Amino acid sequence: MSTLHDRVVSSAPAEATHPPMPLGRTTLIDRTAMRLGMWLLLWGRHRSQRRGAADDVYARMRLAADTRAEHDRALAHFVFDRPIR
Repeated sequence: MSTLHDRVVSSAPAEATHPPMPLGRTTLIDRTAMRLGMWLLLWGRHRSQRRGAADDVYARMRLAADTRAEHDRALAHFVFDRPIR
C-alpha cells in the first residue's frame, strides 16, 4: 500500500501567531554611538572628496606652471638666438 497520498498528522500543537514585539527606545549610549558613527562616516567621505578635488587643482596648477616655464624658455631662446643686424 502506498503512503504518498496519506495525510500527515502532527502530534505537536499548532503555534499561535504572536504579534511582533514593539521595539524599545534606544538608550542614550546607543544614540550617541550612532550619531558618532554617522559623523565619522560623513567626515571621512568629505575628506576623501576634498582630497581628490585638491589633487586635481594642484595638477592643473603644476601643468599651467610647466607650460608657462616652457613658453618663457622658448621665448628667451628665440629672442637671444636671433642675429643682430
